[in-house]
Amino acid sequence: MSTDPLSPEQVAPRRFFYFALLFVVLYIGTSFWPAIFDDTEGQYAGAAREMLERGDWLMPTNNYIPRIQKPPLLYWMQMTCYELLGRSVFSARLPNALGLLTWLWTASMIGRQVAGPRGAFATLAILGTMCGFFVFGHLVQPEPIFACFINLTIWSFLKAWKRPEQAQAWFTASWGFMGMACFSKGLHGAVWPLMAAGVTFLACPPSRKFWLGLISWRGFLLYALIMVPWYWLAEKHYPGFWSAHFGDEQIALSVDQRSVPTSEQVELWVFLVQHLFLWLPGALFLPAAFSNLKASWKHDGKDWDKFPGTLMAGWFGIVLITSCFSGRQDYYTMSSWTAIAVFLSAAYTSTTSKSCWSYKLPGYMLTVFGVLGFIAAALIIQAVGAPSELVPTYNERAHLWDTLKGFPAQSWRDALPILLTTAASMLIGGLYVVRAASMGDPREAVPATAKAMIIPLLCAGLGFGVMEEYFSLKKVADYVNEKVPVQAIVVYDGEPNTCASLFYYMDRRTHLVRARANAEFGPRDLGVGLDHYLDHKEFLAKWQSSQPVYLITEEKDLGYWKERIFQNGIPAELARSGTRILLGNGR
Repeated sequence: MSTDPLSPEQVAPRRFFYFALLFVVLYIGTSFWPAIFDDTEGQYAGAAREMLERGDWLMPTNNYIPRIQKPPLLYWMQMTCYELLGRSVFSARLPNALGLLTWLWTASMIGRQVAGPRGAFATLAILGTMCGFFVFGHLVQPEPIFACFINLTIWSFLKAWKRPEQAQAWFTASWGFMGMACFSKGLHGAVWPLMAAGVTFLACPPSRKFWLGLISWRGFLLYALIMVPWYWLAEKHYPGFWSAHFGDEQIALSVDQRSVPTSEQVELWVFLVQHLFLWLPGALFLPAAFSNLKASWKHDGKDWDKFPGTLMAGWFGIVLITSCFSGRQDYYTMSSWTAIAVFLSAAYTSTTSKSCWSYKLPGYMLTVFGVLGFIAAALIIQAVGAPSELVPTYNERAHLWDTLKGFPAQSWRDALPILLTTAASMLIGGLYVVRAASMGDPREAVPATAKAMIIPLLCAGLGFGVMEEYFSLKKVADYVNEKVPVQAIVVYDGEPNTCASLFYYMDRRTHLVRARANAEFGPRDLGVGLDHYLDHKEFLAKWQSSQPVYLITEEKDLGYWKERIFQNGIPAELARSGTRILLGNGR
C-alpha cells in the first residue's frame, strides 16, 4: 500500500472523515454555552419561545410584537428543537450547528467539483477552522441555514455544468435551494446566485448556452411553492406586511436606506480589512495559493476549465460588492466564504509549485500569535482592574473589534486560563506546522494548520461563556423571574434589540423607555405593542405611582436618570449583567 501523504485514494478519505468528526464534536459540543446573547440571538430564540407559547406557527414576535425582519424557517427549526429537546440554550443553537455542518459538507462538494478529492478535503479543513466561521456561526441567526442553501445552489450549478445530461434536473434543484435560502433570510438568497450566474454568463462565453437551461418553469414553480404560501398568509393576517417586509426590511436595507435604522453600520474600511482576520488561519495560505495557481496556469492554462473559477470569483465578488452598499454588518459576506476556501485550497491541491517559505508562514504566524498571547496574559496579571464606569456600554461593543476592547481587566483575569491554553496551543501548533512544511511535501502544512486550530477554537467557545454577562441579561432576567412580583412592570432603557435576551429568558413582557416605536412594523403600522413604549413623562408617572416598577439601565446612565427620577438618591442595585443594572422603585 502506498504511503504517499497526498494519495487521494488512500489518505484524503481518511483525513476527510477525521476532520468531519472533529467538526461535529466542535460545533455540536460548543452549542451548550454561553447564555443567549442580545441582538440576533435573543431575537430568534425569543421569537421561537413566544411562538410556541402562543401556539402560533405563522408570525414571529418579539416581546409579543410582530417581528417581520426575516422569514420563519429558523424559527420553525428552533421550535421543533424546543418541542423535541425542551427549551434550552442547546436546543436554541442546534439548528445553527446542524446548518454549519451541512454547509461544510456542501462546501467540500463544491471543492471537489472545482479541484477534485483533495480540493474537497482542503476546502472542508480551511473553511471549518476559519475564526470568523466559528465566531459568527456560533451565534443564533439565519446565516448558517442561509449559507447552506446558497452553497447548495452553487453546487447545483457546478453539477449541471459537469453533467450536461442531468443539467435540467440540477437547475430545477437550484431553484428549490434558492427558494429555501430566501425562506431562510431574504430575497438575496436568489439574487446573489443569479447575479453570480450572470457574471459567469458574461465572462465565460462557452457557458452562455448552458445558462439558458436555468430558465425553467419547473424551477419557477418549485420556487413559488416554497415562497408564496407563508407570504400570502402573512399579508392576509397583517395588511401592509409585504410593503414593510420587502420594501423596508430587504430592498431598502440592501442599500442602507431603511426608514428607521436599527443597527449601526460597520465602517467600510473596517468591514473590508477585518475579513483577513476573520479568514485566519486560512488567509495565511494566500501567498501559497497565488503562487500555485500562477504556476498551474502557466503549465496547463489552455486546458483549464474557466467556468468553475469564474463562478467562484463572481459569487464572492457579487456578495462583497453588494454588502459594501448595504446596512453592512461583520458577517454579511459569510455565505460566500466557501469561494475563498476553494481558492485557498490551491495551496494543497496544486502539484506545480512547492514554495516552502509560503507554507511555513502560517506556522510562523501561529507561533507569533502564541507568544503575543503569553505577553497579553502577563499584562493582564499586572493590570489594575479598570473602574466599572470606564467599561464600554453594550452599545459601544456593537462590532467585533469594539467587542475585544470592551471588557474590564477582571473579566480578562477570569479568562486567563483559557488565554494561556490558547497561547500554548498556538505556539505548539505553529511549531508543528513549520515542521510539517519542512518534512517531505510542504503542502502538509495545510492539514497541520487546521489541526492546530481545534484547541484555540474550543477555547474561543469557552471564552464566550466567561464574557457572557456583558452580552446577555440572563442574570437580571433570573432575578426578575424569581423575586419580582407578578404585578410589577419591568422597563428597559434602550432599543428592544439591545435587550433581546429578555425575550428568551424573562417570563413577562418588557416595557421600553428611550426607544423608538416607529422602528418596528407592529407598533408603527398596526398599532400593536404601542403600550410597551413609554415616553419620559409616562415612565416618571409609573415610577412615582404605587405600582412596583423596575428599571434596567446602563450603569453609565445613572447620572442621566438621577437628574430626572433619582433626586432623593439612586436606589440600591438589585441585580447586574455586565454593565447593566436592575433598580426598583421600592414599592
